[in-house]
Amino acid sequence: MIRDEKWRVRRVRPMFWGVPPPPRGTDPITSVRNLDSPFWVGTLRHTEFRCLIPATSFALWSGPAGARRQHWFAVAEQPIFAMAGIVRFADEIPTFAMLTTDPNRLVAHHHPGAMPLILPAEAHERWLTADWKDAQGLVTPFPGQAMTVSDAPPF
Repeated sequence: MIRDEKWRVRRVRPMFWGVPPPPRGTDPITSVRNLDSPFWVGTLRHTEFRCLIPATSFALWSGPAGARRQHWFAVAEQPIFAMAGIVRFADEIPTFAMLTTDPNRLVAHHHPGAMPLILPAEAHERWLTADWKDAQGLVTPFPGQAMTVSDAPPF
């Protein structure tokens, strides 16, 4: 979901996953971890480049090579939740990447690297409209006790 400045409304819009890489990069970037990087800070400071990514669940892999397993995480009691994202335009085509943060205890048990930045419903407006110094306070792990994990997609 993005905010359309021209019409001052929110709308769901299809986008491609993966923003164009930095000048020396070759692959699109699908997740943003280093929020202090000069490559991202300009985007994050402008609310028109922030978005919500609706999801029913997300998958992360764990285990050694050759024996990796996929784990599906969802937010209990919420069939649809939102993750924080940023939008960039490549030749007028909207692209997005999700923000990640440290994993909570549940996610870290299966995947210790990072997890998507899940936003509680009451924080959606703040993510989309707040000054970056304020919105930055939302970059925390979602509570593990409010999540579920399974070996199969929940749908």
